[in-house]
Amino acid sequence: MTVFIRGVGAVGGFGSGVDALKKSLMTGESPTTMTIIETPGGPVHVPAFLADTSALNDFIAPRALRRISHYVRMALLGCYLALEDADMLDSRPERTGVIVATGHGSTCNRFDFQTGSNGDDDLCYSPTQFSNSVHNAAAAYVSVFLKEHGPNLSINHFDQSIVSAFLTARDWIETGRVDAVLVGGVDEFSKAMSLYRRKVVESKGGGSYLNDMTPAVVGEGSVFFLLTGNGNHSKGYGYIRQVAMGNLKNRKIDFPKRTAVIFGADGYSRCDSLYPSMIPENVGAASYQHLYGGLPVGMGFDAAIAALSLTAGKLYKSSEDSLNGLSRRFVSSDQDLDGGSLCCFKLSPSNTFGLIVLSVDP
Repeated sequence: MTVFIRGVGAVGGFGSGVDALKKSLMTGESPTTMTIIETPGGPVHVPAFLADTSALNDFIAPRALRRISHYVRMALLGCYLALEDADMLDSRPERTGVIVATGHGSTCNRFDFQTGSNGDDDLCYSPTQFSNSVHNAAAAYVSVFLKEHGPNLSINHFDQSIVSAFLTARDWIETGRVDAVLVGGVDEFSKAMSLYRRKVVESKGGGSYLNDMTPAVVGEGSVFFLLTGNGNHSKGYGYIRQVAMGNLKNRKIDFPKRTAVIFGADGYSRCDSLYPSMIPENVGAASYQHLYGGLPVGMGFDAAIAALSLTAGKLYKSSEDSLNGLSRRFVSSDQDLDGGSLCCFKLSPSNTFGLIVLSVDP
């Protein structure tokens, strides 16, 4: 059975919805926000791609959201946007599963940079905040608000979480367990990653700023897909041709013929430098981390960009800024795809890889 991408919903630093993501692709830009991180050495200013979830009020009454964390709100908004994009807010299949992938989960900033707490402080923690802090909180809220009674799963495999989720979603559909799956990923802005490999310098005017920064900016957001077991070319984004995970034993990947590759270099992983040697010279390559930021579920945004690229029939240009010297492999202008497929490729420091191949044909 073929697996069809019926709808895509995304929210991040670029804005809310596939139209905002497509606009960001066409302009090659996303706005960053300067945010303040409180550290033991004082406040530090860092750039970030932050997500605005105010559009969630169009789907859920604000009163029902008042005790829900930002992390969960991002996941909910991504799901609603995917259903709206598929024109299936009120008419989705009865047997619909929910799969939420995450790298950091809802706990990445829970204790910030506190040096510790005594036993009495534990009594002050909010029960509501605690219930929102578990990893399956987002998936649970999605099912509650959408009134879904099908299988519900949360997956945490850090930067391979997205490909793990797609493998499961594809299996659910192909085995007939469900008729559709809402699958995607969500991660919150990580303060620790924003300070990683950066030097904090004291400012003469007071406060601190960051020097010797990596080219990567940390981001946050969610991206979800409504997958079904059938479809047509008039409504949707093509098909999932292949999903694979593996170990880099021979450091060689067999990419499909007539393909282009979107690789998930995030500017933080030590394996980023391996990408150019693993992608054939005659294959068009691109990276879009500069639009959504560095975050574990970035491969989900790559898959959304691949879906938009397939419908447009072109591979959008990459950033001209160097990302660990990889820009020499990026396409510097829009490139016609001429059919074929698009591969989303992600390497992990654990010597593993994830591959999602999208195609206009089943």
